[in-house]
This record gives sequence, structure tokens and C-alpha cells, in this order.
Amino acid sequence: MTLFLDDPDEGLSPATSHPAFVSLAPEPFYDEGEDLAPFGNDAGHDALRDLEEWYAADGRDDALPAFVDGLLAAWDLGVPEDLWASGRQGAADRLRGGDVDEAALAAEARAQIAIVLGQLKIRGGLTPHARALGVAVLDVLAALNDHARVVSPGWRHADADAAATAAMAAVVRAAPDLP
Repeated sequence: MTLFLDDPDEGLSPATSHPAFVSLAPEPFYDEGEDLAPFGNDAGHDALRDLEEWYAADGRDDALPAFVDGLLAAWDLGVPEDLWASGRQGAADRLRGGDVDEAALAAEARAQIAIVLGQLKIRGGLTPHARALGVAVLDVLAALNDHARVVSPGWRHADADAAATAAMAAVVRAAPDLP
């Protein structure tokens, strides 16, 4: 299995990314200082590095669900597991109801989308599980943006956040399939 892994001293680069990822990922995806980029925030960066280590240690595409579960269990952010299947409206309702911690949900969502896009970056495609996870997480990221617009109507990054989520959604939709 061919893996495309970043050089820890060089960081994110098209040169160390699968060509399929390079063809789909906009330039901001490589910006490690851009919080709205999939790998530029703390959770996304850490999740990508953990995913690279896991693949390098013989991680298999079909075992990605167990990797995600293990990583999130280790982080123990307290996000209810059933939230991910609730869709955009369900996540918005839970946020509005106050039964989920917004910061924890954002961190976990950023980690999960980094894992999904990380599989594309490292392996050149998405498994059916990764694609489904990406769609669910993108719904949650959109709900977080909707919620932020309500509770902080002057949030100056709302449009940039929505655009970043849309860019990630476009890449998830266009990514080739892995078996």
C-alpha cells in the first residue's frame, strides 16, 4: 500500500500528498496556520498526524472506523455519539438546547473532517465509511456555523467559516472511491 506522508520538519505540502488530493484540495488546505483549514487548527492537525502514524504502523483502510473511535475515546470530549447521525437540524437543535458543549463539538468535528480528508491525502481516495463520516461531520460543521450566527450575530468569520466548510464538502464529494 502506497502512503503519502508529510515530512514532520517540512509540514503540509502538495509534494507529500497523494495526487488525487492535490488535484482537489484548494491552496488553503495546506496552510497550517489557518484555523478554518482542515489541518490548520489544533484538532485537525493532531488528528492528521495521528492518522499518519496509524497508517505508517500498518493501519488499514477497512479499520478506519476503529481508528476514529479510538482517537475520539482517547480525547474524551464528551460529545454524544448519536449526535453525528442527527443531521444539520438535529445538531442545531442540540446546540440550541444546550445539551452539547459547543467547543467540544467543534474540536471533535474538526478532528473527524481532518481524518476524512487525511485519508484522501494519504491514500488517494475515500472508503464508503470515510465518505459517510465526512457528510455527517460537514452537517455538524454547518450547524455550528448556523448556531454561531445566531448567538454571535456580529461574528466576522461566519462567511469565511461557511466557505471553508463548503470547500471541504466539495472535496469530499469529488474524492475518488477506495475499495
